[in-house]
Order: sequence, then C-alpha cells, then structure tokens
Amino acid sequence: MQTPPSPEMSPPVEASEVPSGRERWLFLISGALLLLALLVAIGRERHWGEPQFQVDLVASRADGLQEGMEVRLSGMPIGRVESLSLRNDARVEAKLQINERYRQLVGPRSRAQSGQVGLVGQTFVSLTPDPRPSGQLSKDPLPALAYDPPPDLNQLVAELATSGQKLDRTLALASNLLQTQVPSSLGSLQASMGKVSGSMGKLSGSMGDLSAMSKTLASETRNTVPSVRALTSTLQRESGQIGPAVRRTLANADRTLGRADQTAATAEQASREAQLLLQQARPVLIPTLQNAQELTGAATRLVRFLTGLGLLERGTTTPRTAPTQPKTDPMDPYKVHPTSPDPSPYQP
Repeated sequence: MQTPPSPEMSPPVEASEVPSGRERWLFLISGALLLLALLVAIGRERHWGEPQFQVDLVASRADGLQEGMEVRLSGMPIGRVESLSLRNDARVEAKLQINERYRQLVGPRSRAQSGQVGLVGQTFVSLTPDPRPSGQLSKDPLPALAYDPPPDLNQLVAELATSGQKLDRTLALASNLLQTQVPSSLGSLQASMGKVSGSMGKLSGSMGDLSAMSKTLASETRNTVPSVRALTSTLQRESGQIGPAVRRTLANADRTLGRADQTAATAEQASREAQLLLQQARPVLIPTLQNAQELTGAATRLVRFLTGLGLLERGTTTPRTAPTQPKTDPMDPYKVHPTSPDPSPYQP
C-alpha cells in the first residue's frame, strides 16, 4: 500500500502562475467599462435622460400590444410602450412614452394601429400624425387615443371559409347554367342569325334601289345645276343694276323723313306758341267780347225803338224827312239793312 506523498515532496508552484493584484484590477476595470458601454447603448436605444410626455391608448383587446415595443410615427421611432393594464370596463389601456420634441406632431385626432416590419418582422405601434403650429402647443395631457387592433386570424379564416362556400355555390350554379341554358341560347342565336341573313338580303335589295335612286337624283341634279347657275347670275346682274337706284331712293327717303321731322317740330313749336298766346289773350278777350255783345244789343234795341216811333223805316237807317228815292223793287220789312252791324254771335 502506497502512502500519499508528503507536502515537502509536492512539486513547487511557479510564481508566474499566481495572479498578481495588478492583473486583477485590470480585469475588474475592463468589465466595468464593458458594462458601462452596454448601459450607454441601452440608454441611447431607449432614449434615457430625454424629456418625454405620456399618451394613453384605449383598445377593445390587447392584440398586437406588448410592453417595451416601439412606437413609430411616419415610420420613424418616437417612443415606446410603457405599460399595459386592464380597465374596469374590460378594455385595455396602454401608456406610451413619447419624446418631447415630437409633441407638436401628435394631437387629439391621431389614431394608433398595429404595424409590422415585413411578414415575420417585429411589431410596433404606428401613430397617425396630427401636426399643430408651435404657437398652439399645450402642456395639458392629450385625451386617450383609439387603437385599432390587428385583424383576428381565426375570424379571417372563418370568413375565408364562408367565402369559399359561397364561391362553390356560385360555380355550381354557373356550371348548371352552362349545361342547360347555353345550348338553347346558341340555337336561338343561330336562328336569329338566319333571320338576320334574310334581312341582310332584303337590305341589299333596298340598297340597290337606293343606289338607282341616287343615280337618277344625280342626273337630275346635273341637269338642274346650269339653270340654277344662270338664274343666279341673272339675279346678280339685276341686283347690281337695281342696287344704286335703291340706295338713291333710300337716301331721298331719308332726306324726306328729315324734312318731315323738321316740319313736325316747327308745327309743334307753332302750336305751343298759339296755345301760349291764347292763354295770354283769354283774360282780355272775354271782357271785350262781352262789351261788344252789350253794345250790339243796345244798338238793336235803339233801332227797334226808332222804327216803332216812325222815325225810321224798316230796313233803312235814313230819317223820313230825307228825300226818298224811287223804289224799284219791294223790300223785305224784316231784312237787315246792309249797313247795320252784324248780329253778335253771343246772345244777350
């Protein structure tokens, strides 16, 4: 039985294999630097130390939402999903942390929906922009935004199955229609084409008649055109001869109308002057006529009075004492003497 070697007989340890205190400190410092670089990279990724504001989302279900997922606006990252919670009304509430420098691009009319990079890439929350001028920014929290969750895959499969069943029924109906209705429709179409061929034959005959009528009309037109041309030339010559006389007649008529207008204007002016003169003379003429009427009446009464006394004979103004001339013809005793004044038109 071998005995274990004594400690004095164990191989000596080399001094280079024992770690010194300097190397230990170098290892610790390098590890700390690596950890610090890792923390700085994570902080830059998560925008640690930058001012942020909170935006709330309310959704009917949490499909497509995860804590820590990225929030994008127009495809650019602007924040992250901070937390998810279930409200009392069984709806999901998500809190987003958005960088403060993007506050003017997110507003009350913004909406959130689920997005994905490619077909199997990472998912993110996409916000629609609602830009506002910088002067209208407010520090008040935004109202909760609506979130449109991605479509449910099971619901899509169910709707696809239903659409497939409807498509199968439609194809079956179409096949039945092709087998039953199309042959009869083709027969009817062939019969219609036969009738159309007969109609085309009749149409060809009608076209022949129409062609003959066109030829007759063309010949009649060729015979009529010279007469029409001769008549047109005659009318042109006559119009050339009559035109100057008509123009002279129209010129004379214009001058005559001008003179008639001047005569009418003169007559109108004379009528106005006569009316004005009559208006001016009426106040003096009426008393004068009244005085003449009174004088005429007085003279008539005087002549009647002298005749009644016998101083005058009827029909004369000569006194009885004057020598009388032999009468050659009898006089009407009631005839007015030629030298007597005319009776007044105005009765007393």
